[in-house]
Amino acid sequence: MTHASVAPQPTSNQGAKACAQSPEDANQVMGATYVEPSLRAESCFPLDVVSIVLAFLDGPSLLACACVSTQWYGLTHASPVWKNLCLVVWPSLAHALPQLPGAPEYDVIRLYRGSWRRCFLERHAKNQRGSIRVVIPDFAQCSADRIVTDTFAINDHRFCLWIFPRGNPHEPEYASRSISVYLVVTDLEKRLPTWLTCAVFSLCIEHATDPAKHIFWHASLHDNRFDTTLFNWGVHALGDLETLKSPSGGYLSSNGALCVSARVRLMSMTLRLYLEPDLVKYRGRGLVPKEPSAVVEVPFCTSLEELHALVRQQWPELPLGCTLWSYSQSVLTGQTMRPRKCLQPSPVSPPRPLFGHQLIDGVDMDAYSSCQLLVDPTGLSGDVLFVKVFHADRCELEYVGRVRLANCPNPAAFQGHLASTSGVYHTFIEEVAPVLVSTPLPPDHIFSASDIVILVPEVPTPSTALSRLRQYLQRDLEQVYRE
Repeated sequence: MTHASVAPQPTSNQGAKACAQSPEDANQVMGATYVEPSLRAESCFPLDVVSIVLAFLDGPSLLACACVSTQWYGLTHASPVWKNLCLVVWPSLAHALPQLPGAPEYDVIRLYRGSWRRCFLERHAKNQRGSIRVVIPDFAQCSADRIVTDTFAINDHRFCLWIFPRGNPHEPEYASRSISVYLVVTDLEKRLPTWLTCAVFSLCIEHATDPAKHIFWHASLHDNRFDTTLFNWGVHALGDLETLKSPSGGYLSSNGALCVSARVRLMSMTLRLYLEPDLVKYRGRGLVPKEPSAVVEVPFCTSLEELHALVRQQWPELPLGCTLWSYSQSVLTGQTMRPRKCLQPSPVSPPRPLFGHQLIDGVDMDAYSSCQLLVDPTGLSGDVLFVKVFHADRCELEYVGRVRLANCPNPAAFQGHLASTSGVYHTFIEEVAPVLVSTPLPPDHIFSASDIVILVPEVPTPSTALSRLRQYLQRDLEQVYRE
């Protein structure tokens, strides 16, 4: 669909914030005080009966039941129990994002790490959604050029709808033929000059009797940036006026009213930023330490240039020429991850958002808008190898650094590059599960970009080195599965 931008008009300032503050202590909610359950307490009822009864309780009662015994404590942590309570209070949590069909329960997983209990205890304080429903009376005879709705808020972001009942007059192709609807950011005079709002939304014309005939329009994940240059997005032709005004169309209520609604969600990305020292401290498979140097939330429409500015703000000591590398996403459980792609600036102007250009959904980002980035102060942008050393005597896999693939195209070329591995060593490549590690590599083996090369020194034979290394990697993988 085509988009339009029109000049702002004053709007009313009605609407309320969507969420309450989270309690300072999650152990005290709505009058219920949490007490550590007694290990000696015994349940007087069959546990299957207890689990059924728990589904009918409210939040404070569930917290009280958690104090009865260790067994009851476990039952009260069942996800379905808290999910039912959350959906009663916040039904929008059940609304899937049409723009992300592969991410069920997007809000709970992204905001609360999948814990419905945590969502309830925090009273959904991280809510990122808002909605509005507008009833246009006597739509067939409506003479207004434009309807400006009341405002509604999501945190500090305020919106309204502009509805053109007879079509946008600035778009001759649609004027007098279609209804035009736009989502508009309001209160511009109260915002900083560099303000930015990032949101996806859906517009809907409701059928009076059959929800299956609702008319929907979903904004693209690529068209979600609201700023000083463009403060509204929408659609010129949400519905054909002839169909909407006709009694046989079914869109008018019994008294001739038409309902238009919108759902909005603020969109951000979670970036886990790693530095070289993080990799050096890490021990184990892959190259993803559990704790990153920094975790930042950025708007979904952030460009690479804006991200570089944020990184320099986070670490002012870094040189201007540092590069950013994205980690590949795990498709199968047990896959090792490593930085694979250097993020390159967009050749076009103005700069494009990271999403869909430098960061590809399902490759660089997971379904819940999170990704890992390595901040490289050396400015490497070409193909590299990641090098580890396995110390068999203390059973430790240590990351030692990166080398350019052009400088070390094969195992023989490593001689002299790493002083700590002087002498006899055996060379392997770390592989995805269940293979875990390659067979010992011959000196003329040709490496590929982003290979994780493992050197095993001070072990007499290649077969012994392979056996010890594989045992270590298998134990590490089993630990991942246990977690």
